Amino acid sequence: MDYRSKKKQKSSRLLLVTIAAIVVIGAASGCIATTGTADTADETVRSLFHVQEALSEVQARWIIIGEALLVFFLVLLVILLIMLFRRYRKIEKQAMEASIRERTLMKENEMLDRLSRMKTEFFQNMSHDFKTPLTIISTSVLNAMDVLDFEMDKKEIRESLNLAQIEVMRMSRIVDGALKHTAMHDNKQRGEPIDIVILLNMVSKTYNAFLDRRGNTLITTVDKDIPLAYCNADTLLNVMANLISNSNRFTRNGEIIISASLSITERQLICITVKDNGIGVSPEVLENIFSRGASETGSGLGLHICKTAIESYGGAISIESKEGKGTKVTFTVPVYKSKKDSTEEK
Repeated sequence: MDYRSKKKQKSSRLLLVTIAAIVVIGAASGCIATTGTADTADETVRSLFHVQEALSEVQARWIIIGEALLVFFLVLLVILLIMLFRRYRKIEKQAMEASIRERTLMKENEMLDRLSRMKTEFFQNMSHDFKTPLTIISTSVLNAMDVLDFEMDKKEIRESLNLAQIEVMRMSRIVDGALKHTAMHDNKQRGEPIDIVILLNMVSKTYNAFLDRRGNTLITTVDKDIPLAYCNADTLLNVMANLISNSNRFTRNGEIIISASLSITERQLICITVKDNGIGVSPEVLENIFSRGASETGSGLGLHICKTAIESYGGAISIESKEGKGTKVTFTVPVYKSKKDSTEEK
């Protein structure tokens, strides 16, 4: 082999060695690069995990803080509601106490007004009740004086003075009842059997002279076998006195008729009527005639007192009147029932 061939062969080997070296170096470099990239990825992943853990810790902390704030606000809200409820209850209690005080004050004022009215009515009734007996006493005394002036029979003097004494005693009983605060309610409790015939005869005898001064005549008619009435004698006399006095005031030179009989519709009631032929009552006054103060000329107390007295014993009272034709007042009182009759009825 010649020199040139050897030289070419040597150059080819050198070239192959160089290429192989380059390949080896490239492969080594690739392995080194691959190893560095893997390490970097691992570090990145680990960093991401650390960041996620940090974020989770921060998020957990904020959640805890939020829950604590929520609990705080809820507790604060509950405390506020309790305070508002207590304030409301306190205001409600104060309002209730004020309402109770107001109602109590109103009741006290009403009681004072009622007591004032009762006091006024009491004195009005007393003065009205005294008026008729005083008139009868005055009339009886005047009659006695007339008899003395004309030197007439002592019997008439005694009769006039006796009538005056009866009315004085009735006034005494009125005063005694007033001092004991016994008014109509107590009179009702002291009801007793009354002979209507005897009572009306007494009324007729007492008021004849009183009516005679106005030229009026008193006529009394009572049914036979009329039973006993259950009432109070003074109360019934007071009612009759008021009715007769009213009739006498509105009648001149006329007749006043008193009648008594059993009620047609209710056999357990006695019906008593006082009728006159006087000037009568106007329709305007008649409409409220039993109201207190309803009158054209008088005090307007008589019929109101009569109504209160009669109704306190379970009776009733009514009136009929026409102007120029007279007035008729009718009232009822219950029939007296003995214990035997009450037992049999039961």
